[in-house]
Amino acid sequence: MVSSFLALTLGCGNSSSSTDGDGSGSDSSGAAVDGSTSLATGSQTSTMTAAGSGSAEGSSSVGTTVGTTEADTTAGDASATSTTTATGTDSTTAGVMCPAVPIPPGGPCPDICTSCENDTCIVVCNMPDQCGGAIDCPPDLDCSVTCEGVDACDGATINCPPDYSCDVHCLDGNDACGDVEINCGAGSCSIECNGPDGPCTGVDVNCGMGACTADCDDDPATPTLDCGEACDCVEC
Repeated sequence: MVSSFLALTLGCGNSSSSTDGDGSGSDSSGAAVDGSTSLATGSQTSTMTAAGSGSAEGSSSVGTTVGTTEADTTAGDASATSTTTATGTDSTTAGVMCPAVPIPPGGPCPDICTSCENDTCIVVCNMPDQCGGAIDCPPDLDCSVTCEGVDACDGATINCPPDYSCDVHCLDGNDACGDVEINCGAGSCSIECNGPDGPCTGVDVNCGMGACTADCDDDPATPTLDCGEACDCVEC
């Protein structure tokens, strides 16, 4: 009987130990759960960190794309500018290469001028043989000479200002500028021949360094241009 009691007691003790063991196992399982949670949390943290790294890489990629786009745009602008400059250069090379026409300082209106307007000496010859001698334009004004009618300036010599523009108009009448010699200066120099009766018969134009042009309308006799060192020279 005592032996049975001891066995029962021992059996109960073993059951309690087993229960404690299960508890410890639960605790261990709990610890394992906690460990799993901790690991899972660590995994999340690792994932978030990786995502963060991914975001950083993404930002870097976006930055690189934007930078590349801006560089491409800048390069495009530079290319456009270069193209425009090149085109302008070609146009300038192929066309007129004359400097800007200087503005005269102005001054008193001399007797050779019929009138003066806007710093221009205006000479008008509209009668036969009215201006057959030398026409000396003043040096500090632009000059405009009109020879209109038969023999108005026949045999004249027109001396343009040394630095400023000079325009000669030969209109309506045989030999309105017959055998006229025109000496241009460094400014622009032009002659107009308008009329069917040969107003510019025998005209010689000695161009200067400025633009030198002739414009003929209905005139069968065109002036002769000695282009010389003119920056641009256009004959009829």
